[in-house]
Parts: sequence; C-alpha cells; structure tokens
Amino acid sequence: MSDNQLLSKNEKMLKNISGYIGEVVYGWIDGIVTTFAVVAGFVGAGASATLGDIWPLAVVLFGLANLFGDGVSMGLGKYLSTKSEQDIYHREWNNEKIATTEYHEKKYTDTVAILMEQWVEQIEAEQMTDIMVKHPELWIKWQMDNVVWMPDVRDEKPIAQWLITLFSFIVFGAIPLIPYIFLWEGYDYWTISLVMTGWSLILLGIVRWYITKMNFIGTVAQMVVLWTVAAAVAYWTGDIVMKLQ
Repeated sequence: MSDNQLLSKNEKMLKNISGYIGEVVYGWIDGIVTTFAVVAGFVGAGASATLGDIWPLAVVLFGLANLFGDGVSMGLGKYLSTKSEQDIYHREWNNEKIATTEYHEKKYTDTVAILMEQWVEQIEAEQMTDIMVKHPELWIKWQMDNVVWMPDVRDEKPIAQWLITLFSFIVFGAIPLIPYIFLWEGYDYWTISLVMTGWSLILLGIVRWYITKMNFIGTVAQMVVLWTVAAAVAYWTGDIVMKLQ
C-alpha cells in the first residue's frame, strides 16, 4: 500500500471517528450530570442518617436504574431523531426530483436567479446551471442545499449513533457512583464522587476545547459551572424535601 493510499485510509478513518464525537460528548455530559444529580439528591436529603448502613446501596440502585433507563431513552431519542431527519430529507429529495421534471423551465430560471443572488455573473450562472442540468443528481443536491436549505443526513447511521450515545452515557455516567459501588472504607463517598465528577467534566471541557478550538478557559469554565449548578440544585432539592417531611 502506497503512502498516499495509507494517508487517505487514515484520513477516512479519522473522519468516521470524528463524526461521532457529538454523540460521545452528548452522552458524556448528560450521563455524568444526571447520575451525579441522583447522588447529590441523596446526600442533600440526609440519606446516610435516614437509611443507615444501606444508604450507599440505595444510591447505587437508584443511580443505576436512572443510568440505564435514561441511557436507553436518550439513545432511542437520538436514533428516532436521525431517522426522522433522513425520512424528511428523502421526501424533499423526491419532491425536488419530480419538480425538476414537471417544472423544468421554472427550476432552471430559479437556479440561475439564485446563483446571480450569490454574486455570479448571468452568463456564468447559466453555464453552471447547464452543467447541473446534465447531471440531475448534482442539480437536485444543489437545490436541497440552496433552495430547501436542508443538511444532507443520508450518510448518517442512526443505529451507530444510538449505541455510541448509550455507551458514552453509561460509561461516563457511572463515574459518580464509583465510590458507592466499591465502598472504599474510611473515605467520604460524597467528596470522592464530587471530585471525580468535577475532574471528568473538566476533562470533557478540554476535549470540547480541542475539537472546537474555542477559548480554553471559557470552554472548561462552562463545564465547571454546569457541574456546580447541577450539584447545588440536586443537593438543595433533597434538603428542602426532607425539611418538608
């Protein structure tokens, strides 16, 4: 295999992997924040005092139930969302395909007009349109991009998106539960869960910064703020509910 072929293969692999970064980040942040909210709610409600020695088990059971239930729900939501977008895209594609045949002259005129609106000279706009007319698939794709304004989602893989979202949600969402699962004697479970969740979200912020190339401090700070707000809301909700008893 030549160097160029190897490079092309690697670039294709990286492109395929990067196409699922959104699902990884989505599952990561929602999984860890959702599960951490369960832990914080138990702590805020004073579970260690009201449930006695079984309170870590209660945290684990509720946390895992939430983790798998929400994970499957999120994954299916992503699957159905992508499938719906693909169905709509195919429907509009067929509509444009029919329109280019039944209303050929109008579509031709509209294409030239749109190209001219995009600062293309009339002669060049007509030449470009003539080329697209000779390649119907190219013409329909151009209309989907410039007339219907719909992103091309035909190559997206709903099942893969579902599984990656689910996997990411469960793997990262389990982080706040780790100290309660392993029952590290002599340690403060809540503090360890708090620290592990915080570092995981900081790592997520770094990953987002690496992908988006936006401001490093701002990107990481967003994760820290999210973590703080989620912890505070869940903790104080549990505390308030217990005081109302």
